[in-house]
Amino acid sequence: MSDLKIRFWGTRGSIPTPGRDTEKYGGNTTCVEVMHDDVHIIIDAGSGIRALGDHWMTTGQPLDSYLLFTHLHWDHIQGFPFFVPAYVPGNTLRVYAEPRLSGAMKDLPSGQMEGDYFPVPLKTMQSHMEYHDTAPFFDIGPIKMRTFPTAASRRVHGVSV
Repeated sequence: MSDLKIRFWGTRGSIPTPGRDTEKYGGNTTCVEVMHDDVHIIIDAGSGIRALGDHWMTTGQPLDSYLLFTHLHWDHIQGFPFFVPAYVPGNTLRVYAEPRLSGAMKDLPSGQMEGDYFPVPLKTMQSHMEYHDTAPFFDIGPIKMRTFPTAASRRVHGVSV
């Protein structure tokens, strides 16, 4: 029997909303951690990824994970520069996102971490990072993945597990 654990580190849309009104369900933007046997997947890097990274650092284990961007709206990427495990040598992060018309997937995190937008460049992240484009069907370890367009926009895609 397989072991599956899911933890929501962020569920809000558009902007983080910390405070008393969001204590019950949380105030961070989208970040979901999925653990299936030995496979560790992070879905989206909203502001919730910061807390996930802080938690991971307390385990003392090297990170060997997949980071899957369901789409590239700001609330799904804004926490990436604050994900501490990405700065640690010896950690591995395989980054997946839909192919982009405006450039390679690798340009996404480096673009948001350029001087005018963020004071720390991507090259300071010392973990091993691999970049992969998603296709309509792809695998993350033993897990079969499928992308699909959402009703809100033909340019925005979701992911089905």
